[in-house]
Amino acid sequence: EKVLTKTMINNYAKGKLFFPIKNKKYSKEHLILISLIYQLKGALSINDIKETLFKVNEKTSMNLFNLNGFYESYLHVASKNIVNFNEDIVGKSTDVKNEIDLLDDPEKGDLQKILMIASLANMSNLYRRAAEKLVDELASDQKKKEKN
Repeated sequence: EKVLTKTMINNYAKGKLFFPIKNKKYSKEHLILISLIYQLKGALSINDIKETLFKVNEKTSMNLFNLNGFYESYLHVASKNIVNFNEDIVGKSTDVKNEIDLLDDPEKGDLQKILMIASLANMSNLYRRAAEKLVDELASDQKKKEKN
C-alpha cells in the first residue's frame, strides 16, 4: 500500500480538500480529514473527494461540527465492514468454486482464482459506482441549496 507523503498532504492542502491550516500547524481535525481523504482516494477522484468533504470542512472550520464523533462513527462502520467483508468472501469463494466445478477442465485451481479475481473486481466497480452516484447526489443537493 502506498505511504502517505508530505507532498501528498501539501497537494491536498493546495487543492483545498480540507480547511485552511493555521500557523503552519495541522490540528487533530486536519489529521482526521487527511486520513479520510487517504481512504477515499482508493475509490474516488480528487474532485469527488473534495465534493464529498465540502460540508464537513465548512462546518468543521466554523466549529459547528463534531468531526471526532463523525470519525468514530466512520471507524465503527469500517470495523463492521471488515466483518461483513470476511463473511462475504467465504460466500463468494463457495459460489466461485461451485461455478468452476461445473467446468470440465484440469486446471480448475487456476480458473477458480481467475474467476474470484474477476468477481472481486466486479464488486469493487459496483461499490465505486454506488459511491460516485452518492457524490453526484450530494453535489446536486448542495447546488439546490445554493440556489435557494
